[in-house]
Amino acid sequence: MLPSARVEELSSLDRLRVITSGCFHNLTLWLILLAAAWSGIGQRILLVGYEDVFTRGLIVTHVEADSPLSMHLPVGSFLTTLDDFPLNSSRDAWSTYLLEPTPAAYKQGWCVETSRLSDDHQCCVDTASSSSCFVSFESAMEEYCTDPVAVLSKMQNRCDSSISCLESQSCIKPRGDRDILRITVHEGAGTEDERIVLWSGPKYEVWEQVQTTHLAPRFGIIPLGLPPVLADFFQYLKLTNLSLYLLNSLPLPALDGSQLLIILLEMVFTGWFHTPSTILDIEALRTRGSRSHERRVQRVLRTFVMIGTCTLLGLCVMLGIIEWMIV
Repeated sequence: MLPSARVEELSSLDRLRVITSGCFHNLTLWLILLAAAWSGIGQRILLVGYEDVFTRGLIVTHVEADSPLSMHLPVGSFLTTLDDFPLNSSRDAWSTYLLEPTPAAYKQGWCVETSRLSDDHQCCVDTASSSSCFVSFESAMEEYCTDPVAVLSKMQNRCDSSISCLESQSCIKPRGDRDILRITVHEGAGTEDERIVLWSGPKYEVWEQVQTTHLAPRFGIIPLGLPPVLADFFQYLKLTNLSLYLLNSLPLPALDGSQLLIILLEMVFTGWFHTPSTILDIEALRTRGSRSHERRVQRVLRTFVMIGTCTLLGLCVMLGIIEWMIV
């Protein structure tokens, strides 16, 4: 901390540099982290110890302990598709498919014995039914009720139309608005055995409960969950520096923004290169600079800006609390 008396001896421009130094460093660090993220240098460094398996799918790094998926998607499991949507189609395929309100993507249907299909459409209107609503692969107008586990858990018997099935079978698929997610899982990135995990419920809950990555460790001693942790750390670091920069720039008491406002008003009304005159401070036994007398309009403007900022900040906090209470 610099003594306030020493700071007052400086010219307006020098005092401005001193006051804004904290905000400047926060902004500079944020820009450096932003440039590093944009350049992808962190990704290149991680590739020294990790292999990018994006072209094959995603690896599970964490599942919430109280999630039903924790028993079916152990850490290290390799995910290849969601329904019939390949996870190697894009780097944000996981978030895109689970968060966007789009119907389930099925490129093929399933051949099911007609005798197992019920014409009772109660399951199509009652979401609490143990059966699920299916439609013909050719026509969405033909609806059936059947057990989703017996149909969707099969890897075989896929079809493009009822012609591909036996005479006693029909080609069906889940109706697009059903909350059923079909996850194709491998026990490891190099294994061929695969199984199907079915999730009943909103798709975004899977995104909230399961964390994935496209980076696989090259060596066994390297932790699988390190890349997501580092990504979250640098994301919070960027957010913290930007927040400190914006907060400290506000013209509020005890923040640098209030001193910045005083200096800017002084520079506007007394000149950009104003230098305080020197007077003798008997008590301190030294000379120090004295600032020019603050005009009334400066005080009014400073008070108006500070009160306005406090009011707006208080309203934002109140609206946030009200929204939190309503939700």
